[in-house]
Amino acid sequence: QWFWLAHEIQVNARGSVDVLNDLLNYDKIERGILQYEISAIPLWKIVAETVNEFKLPAAQKKQIIELSFACCSLNCSNQKKGPCEQIITLSVDPDELPHDMKRLIVIGDSIKIAQVLRNLVSNAIKFSPKGGTIEVGATWIHPSICSKEGCKQRSVSFKAGEEHTALAQGQVKLTCKDTGAGLSEEQLAKLFEENVQFNVNELQAGQGSGLGLYIAKGIVGEHEGTIDATSEGLGLGTTFTIQLPLWELMGETEDETSPSTHVDEEQGREFNNKTAVRFLRVLVVDDAKTNRKLLARLLQNAGHFCEQAENGQEALKMVKAATEQGNLYDTVLLDFEMPVMNGPDCASEIRKLGGPGSDVFIVGITGNQLPDDVRHFKSCGANAVLPKPLSFKELENLWVSACLL
Repeated sequence: QWFWLAHEIQVNARGSVDVLNDLLNYDKIERGILQYEISAIPLWKIVAETVNEFKLPAAQKKQIIELSFACCSLNCSNQKKGPCEQIITLSVDPDELPHDMKRLIVIGDSIKIAQVLRNLVSNAIKFSPKGGTIEVGATWIHPSICSKEGCKQRSVSFKAGEEHTALAQGQVKLTCKDTGAGLSEEQLAKLFEENVQFNVNELQAGQGSGLGLYIAKGIVGEHEGTIDATSEGLGLGTTFTIQLPLWELMGETEDETSPSTHVDEEQGREFNNKTAVRFLRVLVVDDAKTNRKLLARLLQNAGHFCEQAENGQEALKMVKAATEQGNLYDTVLLDFEMPVMNGPDCASEIRKLGGPGSDVFIVGITGNQLPDDVRHFKSCGANAVLPKPLSFKELENLWVSACLL
């Protein structure tokens, strides 16, 4: 019961963050300043993680949420996208996909693509009745005669001075099909316009920003993709379809193209099952007393030693004192917005200390997940930035990648 309650709180919190991000993204879209942080997106894993995130909310409505991965060949002899010759269902686990498919990526902003997927799955659950079914699919569509010599190539830079050659490998077709309220032809025509909500009080309980699909269309378009929706009519469910170009990074291994925050599921389970784990000395910094104490208690229950600070200035003093005493912190978890001294300023001051204490592994934990805010936090000295509500799995994965555990 406690697990379900905690998960529900987490999902509701993420929903609130999504609404806030919708409003902030909309403002930046309107002003033409929305920026994208380009990376190699392991799309198969992001799709699976999104579906897993919503399994409990679906179960609470006695809904079935299904995931499948597939491969589809196209007839390209007329240089046009023809009908599928064959669709082969491969797996429900991204780790079991064929290597040639697993290594394919989408080039773009992983946070924004995940935001679009979560919006679609969340809507499908929201608008489907109890006992309904949500089907999520990811299909690799590739030209059957496309050779490496004949495929489109592009040069892409993920980090300063890090250039890659990417080879076009067809497209991915993402579908999210529900058995919910359905849409009329008139509603379909307006679906991706701004501030559009249908039967708000009846279907959405007054929730949502009315901007999610409008922003999703803009994000997908910026990734050279398309998004559309079909429905047989009211009461007959809706199917959303996204198509995005897929790429293969030349000269890269699969592990090198995957961001460190998307660690293999089996490795994550293996880590959690270890008996000999190094316990860390952690400084938790957050001005919200409840959040700070809860995070510290959870970390302490996992065996870590935790100390707390309520703002950046207090944290800076504690890092200085720990350095002078030779009892260094292994990691500092920093909230972004705090009185007296905020997280980015604190990270910057810690880096200026000099000595071993200035090299502490700093993780920013914040609801400000827009690329500009994340870049600012990192430019001030944070090694990584995680969104609120905090995922302990992602935090542990970061510690593992930094060789702290």
